[in-house]
Amino acid sequence: MPPFCAGMVWCLGNLGSGGNSVCEQKCHNNATPEGETQYLDLTDCYDYCFNAGYYYNDCLQDYCTANISTCFGNPQVTCHDMMECFVSCGEDQSCIQACYNDTSFLGQNQYSNMMSCYFDNCMEAEDFNGCMSTNCEHDFNICYDGLI
Repeated sequence: MPPFCAGMVWCLGNLGSGGNSVCEQKCHNNATPEGETQYLDLTDCYDYCFNAGYYYNDCLQDYCTANISTCFGNPQVTCHDMMECFVSCGEDQSCIQACYNDTSFLGQNQYSNMMSCYFDNCMEAEDFNGCMSTNCEHDFNICYDGLI
């Protein structure tokens, strides 16, 4: 998991009820300072809504949309959209990072799965398309909406 806000949510969420203080501290220690701040801002907003005295989902919509988007990326931006954005960036690393940051958490995970398969199986392959089709078709199709 990436060491920013969404990664912290994932890490802390996998501790289960009751948590584990050592593991919880590792989640915080592995976060970037920016990710930690985003996570704390998000939990402050959730806490506010929990105690606000009106419908929780309305409160989240009214007060926490920016925090949710900052933590999890734009829920409308898919892995495929991110890959198209990467192409438009050329070699501009700050542009590529912005594309990644603006992608939904789900899209980021789909991209990570596809790239892990690529690095594990196809990085040195002479026939890239054949290798991806044979070894990574599932992950590729999830990211690219079945374009292999």
